[in-house]
Amino acid sequence: MAPYLDKITELTAQDIDISVPITALRIIVGALPRPSPSSAERDVKEAFSAISRVLIPRLVGYVPIPADKKPPDLSPGLLQQQKDKTYSADAVDVVVEIMRCYGTLLRMEELTAFGSALMGIIGDQKANGVVKKRALAGMSAIVPFYKPAQLTELVGFVAEQLQSSSISTSHRRYLVSTVGALARSVPSRIGTHLSVLAPLVLDVLSQGELDASKEDSDDDMEIDAEVEELREATLVTVDILLSSCPQEMQSHWGGAIQAALRYVKYDPNVIDAEDDEEMSGTQDAQSDDGITEDPMDDDDEYAELDDDDAFGDVEDLSWKVRRCAAKVILTIVALSILSA
Repeated sequence: MAPYLDKITELTAQDIDISVPITALRIIVGALPRPSPSSAERDVKEAFSAISRVLIPRLVGYVPIPADKKPPDLSPGLLQQQKDKTYSADAVDVVVEIMRCYGTLLRMEELTAFGSALMGIIGDQKANGVVKKRALAGMSAIVPFYKPAQLTELVGFVAEQLQSSSISTSHRRYLVSTVGALARSVPSRIGTHLSVLAPLVLDVLSQGELDASKEDSDDDMEIDAEVEELREATLVTVDILLSSCPQEMQSHWGGAIQAALRYVKYDPNVIDAEDDEEMSGTQDAQSDDGITEDPMDDDDEYAELDDDDAFGDVEDLSWKVRRCAAKVILTIVALSILSA
């Protein structure tokens, strides 16, 4: 099996569509004998030995061995940036399949190598959204097999990144989503780390962050879509934390409720009351009564293009933020009823 896997992985180094051989690798992993009461122990060991010796090093780009030993040099791994400067979502799917079939057999060094590769994808600005979402799914598959020390190290890394002053909006969004993925995958274990993670997540939804974004949007005269996506992802993560770790989140209910109420009424397209009063006092010199404006000429088929906000509703993402905020409120109400 090892030479067979090696021959298929060699195809990924050629100038062809590498998704085909990578998909073949995923199918092979799923078809090999896996740990179960009905499988022969020898067959399982031989199958996993081939995966450990050939496939895992080809995925991460090096041989995962103890830190005191130097790994041999290999060509760039399938989980690393490829020649066309992109990442392979299919390679991430292979990791998910390996974890599903052989997660209990992986060594600590192999788990760490997978986690580092996937977090590298999540943190790379050049990686597209599709592969980042697959990387989040990969992390969800890996963390159940992490040792306590590995999970603590991962949480520390995520927390440190979230506190960085130079973090981009996009990276912040995926780090927050990582917290949600961890909570959904290992709720009982991640709950002990919420004293560190929950405040960092809720800080994204604070009044200070909202005021700062309003000032920026006023200067730019437009709403930042990435900021809206960050808020949506953060509210989704808050909902996951409340649902998955209700006991551990009780001390953070106040912040969650305030955030949900703040964003359930959030609508950047609604004019503030002061601006509304100013607009109501504007007169049109050409109108008959000096107050109302002349109706738009129906014959002007291009008149709607003169309206800067004509297509605002199409591009507006704030409704998603309000929807997620409402979902958080629903979850809090449901938990309150259960705990009553």
